[in-house]
Amino acid sequence: EDVDEGALFRDILSQVNTWQAEPSVLRDRKHVNWLPERKASVQWNFWKRYRQYLEDEKNWPSVVTARLDKITDSTLGDMGNPAQHGQWDRRGMVVGEVQSGKTANYTGLICKAVAAAYKLIIVLAGMTNDLRSQTQGRLDAEFLGFESEVGKVHGSGSRIGVGLVDTPGQLIAHPLTYSSHDGDFRANKSANLQLGGSPLLLVVKKNTSVLKRILAWVENQGKVHPETGKKIVDGIPLLLLDDEADNASVNTKKEDEDPSQINKAIR
Repeated sequence: EDVDEGALFRDILSQVNTWQAEPSVLRDRKHVNWLPERKASVQWNFWKRYRQYLEDEKNWPSVVTARLDKITDSTLGDMGNPAQHGQWDRRGMVVGEVQSGKTANYTGLICKAVAAAYKLIIVLAGMTNDLRSQTQGRLDAEFLGFESEVGKVHGSGSRIGVGLVDTPGQLIAHPLTYSSHDGDFRANKSANLQLGGSPLLLVVKKNTSVLKRILAWVENQGKVHPETGKKIVDGIPLLLLDDEADNASVNTKKEDEDPSQINKAIR
């Protein structure tokens, strides 16, 4: 047969090419990267388990997982130091091409963030139940290591994905949302889990009602400030990941008007 050598070359290249461009970064020059001083003292077992899963189960080349390791370290160092006392607020954006591995990127970042002592992880995953459930299922397999759907948690055979990778010790993180279609956040299902213990994961829709429920649940665990009378929650480092931040999260109103409801709830 006649062979289109150009097409054949591109097909083979798409299967074996592992080259990645270096990321370009714009950062606040005043920010001090806290990670180098703490890196040796942190047990990165969540990340080590995820990296082994990518290489053994997903057949990722080690050169790619090494690059993911480097990029997620850079991002984590640009974020706030969870061991820092007092109030702090760091915000940033990661931009990537379609199908460039952004979910793997933020999954690796979550693995490292919980090891560094971030206690509450909230992932805003689209506008629909389907997309939210899909994202939850991905994080079940690649971060939690077990099926989060109600009734299957801690059941026999519930371990999946990274949960099947042999690791020293037990890695514990609890979901407050579930992989079922209607598994979005409900405060009554979270009554037994308190902030400040094991890391908590929420994968939720960009929905005003859902975000307000989360805020009310968090505030109810706060302590009353003696001067203002308001409940204050402190000592709980939060990592809020807004997947596809250009969709629904942007304030669509003028600067001198009230922000749009989802934007306001996210803030």
